[in-house]
Amino acid sequence: MNKKVTFWLRVVISATILGYLIWRTGVESLLGTLSEMKALYIIPIFFLLLVVLPAIRTFSYAVLLKNASKQLPFWKVFAVNYYSWALGMIMPGGKVGEMSAAYFLKKEGLNASESIELTIIDKAISFLVVSMIAAVGVAKFIGIQESLVLIAVSIAFLVLVAAAIFIEIRKKFFAGTIKKILNRVGMEGVVASSLFRTTLKKGKRYIFANFLLTVTGSLAAAVMFWLAFLAFGESVSITNVLLINSAGTLLSLLPISIGGLGVRETSAVILFSRIGVESSVTLSAHLVVVFVTYIVLFLILAYYNAASMRKR
Repeated sequence: MNKKVTFWLRVVISATILGYLIWRTGVESLLGTLSEMKALYIIPIFFLLLVVLPAIRTFSYAVLLKNASKQLPFWKVFAVNYYSWALGMIMPGGKVGEMSAAYFLKKEGLNASESIELTIIDKAISFLVVSMIAAVGVAKFIGIQESLVLIAVSIAFLVLVAAAIFIEIRKKFFAGTIKKILNRVGMEGVVASSLFRTTLKKGKRYIFANFLLTVTGSLAAAVMFWLAFLAFGESVSITNVLLINSAGTLLSLLPISIGGLGVRETSAVILFSRIGVESSVTLSAHLVVVFVTYIVLFLILAYYNAASMRKR
């Protein structure tokens, strides 16, 4: 299917899901809740999105870069995380779009193969952390059986990633197909590097550091949504916010909407209702975060376009 058609189809799906959610919640009820928002809470939410979360993501990348053949300045890694996150917000599957970090790392001079391998390691760890937290959330709010299914699916995914790494290192299987794909996205000239092996053999402490930073990032994101709830006078346990937000993040990986928009909000409304939070409050809190997120997204893309124009 044509890429533009696919993109706009997912935009329509996101808009439809959000529209239905607003209709189910009640337009009057939602507007009434939004009118009671304490606007000052937008400031710390904006700061978390613009500074804190990108800084945590940057540090998580920086520790993995310790094993790379070339070290990049912190500010360049910071920019890479900004741009890849921004693309992830407008691409299907949310965090899947953040795999574009490999492209931006290569643009900054890192070996193409190492760029891909580092990004895969980072996203595999992120997936593991989100899956672990989400599994606890599913067990608490839905059921143990569903949680076990989620764990099994997550393990299967990580096994597939591990198998792909093993094949890439030992057999270089599918090399021709992979090379064609990489050539199409400007990642030509990729050759197998030793980053996987070096990281797994000698860089376990860096993997653990990345793991801890990823957990910290999840906590920071939970604080952001916790503040959004406080903006409407709703005091929700940060633990519950963390569990539900992680479940929503995992669901948003489904490539049916733009950046998980609509999917994440729907799961939040359903799960928060199980602890007595009104749908209008949950939806309002998430719409505030979406609003601030897209302001930050616009600023990043505007800066990137301006920087690209200056280089021409």
